[in-house]
Amino acid sequence: MAPSIDLKELQELIQQRSSQERILVALAGPPGSGKSTIAGELESALNQEKQEHAMILPMDGFHYDDLYLVPAGLRPRKGAPQTFDVWGFYHILRRLRERQEEFVAVPIFDRDLEIARAGARLIPISQSAFSRRIEKLESTLEAKLVERTTRRVTLTAVGRDFYRNVSRIMTDLDNTVLGVKGVADPIFNEVTVACVPSAVNYFASDVIRKFHKNHPSTRVKLIDSSSNEVLLTVARGDADFGVNFVGSLDTEVEFEPLL
Repeated sequence: MAPSIDLKELQELIQQRSSQERILVALAGPPGSGKSTIAGELESALNQEKQEHAMILPMDGFHYDDLYLVPAGLRPRKGAPQTFDVWGFYHILRRLRERQEEFVAVPIFDRDLEIARAGARLIPISQSAFSRRIEKLESTLEAKLVERTTRRVTLTAVGRDFYRNVSRIMTDLDNTVLGVKGVADPIFNEVTVACVPSAVNYFASDVIRKFHKNHPSTRVKLIDSSSNEVLLTVARGDADFGVNFVGSLDTEVEFEPLL
């Protein structure tokens, strides 16, 4: 019989073992056994002792989409091993373990939409170094770029504007370098498309490949977002158009059914 341990003892054990380096801790149990609740309480307790000490990587973000599960007859068994992207989860764990990147983007399952949102959470490899860089940039700009909680880091309105402006500058720089080096034909146009994750996963790459073949001088930039964010991105003018599965609720956004 496995030994029992309470939340406080588990917290102390994790703090002891992670004093020198990051460790990965797995919580396993049957459906409805309280894994998410325990994980949230444990994360909060660890972060009270040391800010950004712990972050949750929820496995439900690796659910296969219903676009696959329904035709495969697996939708009623959603949650069973064969309904998960097991290899995707495995490679994310390897990237976290190998510590070769500044941060790792992981998917989060959106229960309101019943879909996994790709890259919805960033897990910094070195929490303290990541925080210092952001704080230094905020100090230089004299503006707050991100909102921090124990669960996530999100861009503020100022942060989003800053990101958009920097992205445009980097795109112009890339085009200039490519033109000088003669590596590729000059890119004269760019079209930005906001898409829900299911569109990105299942047909966007094929459509972009065919489009680029016919329009080699036009670069396509994809923004992977939830349905609400797709609509807001188009309404703000951050995307030329969006691919969504709900109609427009904004009178300034024109909606045209594709299917």
